[in-house]
Amino acid sequence: MKILWIVNFSLPAVQRKRGLPVSPSGWWLDTMSKKLASEQEVELTVLSLVQGREAISETIDHISYRVIPISYRDRQIDASGKFISQMHALLRELRPDLIHLQGSEFAIGIPFLKQEEIPVAVSIQGLISEIVKKDYSYPELKFSFSPLDYMMEKIRHFKNQKRGRSEIWQLQHADYIIGRTLWDRTHTYFYNKKARYFYLQECIRDSFLQHRWNVADTEPCTIMCASGLANPLKGFHKIVEAASYLTDEFPALKLKVCGIFRRGEKIGYHHYLARWIRALGMENHVEFLGQLDEQGMCEAFLHSRMYVMGSSVENSPNTLGEAMCLGVPSVVPFVGGVPSLATDEKEVLFYRYDDTQLLSFQMRRILKDDSLAIRLGQNAWARASVQYGTKNLVKDLMRIYQEISKSSNE
Repeated sequence: MKILWIVNFSLPAVQRKRGLPVSPSGWWLDTMSKKLASEQEVELTVLSLVQGREAISETIDHISYRVIPISYRDRQIDASGKFISQMHALLRELRPDLIHLQGSEFAIGIPFLKQEEIPVAVSIQGLISEIVKKDYSYPELKFSFSPLDYMMEKIRHFKNQKRGRSEIWQLQHADYIIGRTLWDRTHTYFYNKKARYFYLQECIRDSFLQHRWNVADTEPCTIMCASGLANPLKGFHKIVEAASYLTDEFPALKLKVCGIFRRGEKIGYHHYLARWIRALGMENHVEFLGQLDEQGMCEAFLHSRMYVMGSSVENSPNTLGEAMCLGVPSVVPFVGGVPSLATDEKEVLFYRYDDTQLLSFQMRRILKDDSLAIRLGQNAWARASVQYGTKNLVKDLMRIYQEISKSSNE
């Protein structure tokens, strides 16, 4: 079976081969593509449609990679007639049996849904059409944002509204949708009641399946916060506030957050964060880890007392999956698809996103109670072993492909 994946960024295998910086994103696709390519009946091509100048064609570990530069409009807003014609010509060249769109958040899927000869499956990553309903001015931040900050957030909101409209069109025209949570099932259903929906969990990187968290090996008051610096949606400012309520009781409390922190910014979320951390007296309680590779992330998780997520909206965050696979106790918000991944008081502790005191109290429970931390971690690991088992996921994906192929030929 000839499978064509459509992705909106270059995969790590291409970045490494070309000597480019390896992105922290997309590792679930890198892992799944390698496992899938090992199946004898599969011939996999990964087509990356990105803004840039360099076209790339490489075969790496039995996977054919094509990187094609496209315009801002074709990627972010709506597919031009020229772009659609270019992609249709490429399909005639590659002649795939099935097309798999990895995500619906960008307009790159439109040309493939505007043809009827080849079946197309759309995988849900996030849902930008739902995310954009969040107010990008963030009422709790607007008095700390400068007028320029506020304007920049509104511009980003306007751009994402365009992406949301493109996503809705794609979902309305898809015959097959692949998702993994009640949240994405709900919203894709109401966009397109006729589409056939398949469940498939994302792959987790191998390192997180090979190690186990042990409370004895942790730094007792260290809290891991992954991917919290991207934008206010990730809610790191909420975690900082919640942690500030605990520093009297736990003077050694440390928040360790992954991602690039742009010190000295004069506008934007990082500018706000720096001021917010100072205002709460948290300068000595926050450590910025920078961008971590797979090993660095794994070690940071293993040395932390818990993982805390602050997002105001998520579908199925990979960082929670990684924490669960390691057996790290976690405190997470009851938002989006997160409740589909774990059970409150069994595998994680939930809190309501707006309630920083409840978040603080849930963190305190794990800091105070070794037995609770161990029980949550063990239960999370047991569920994750089944939920994220790579061999099962590849088998499930192959079954989905076969069912789509059979259905499209009837």
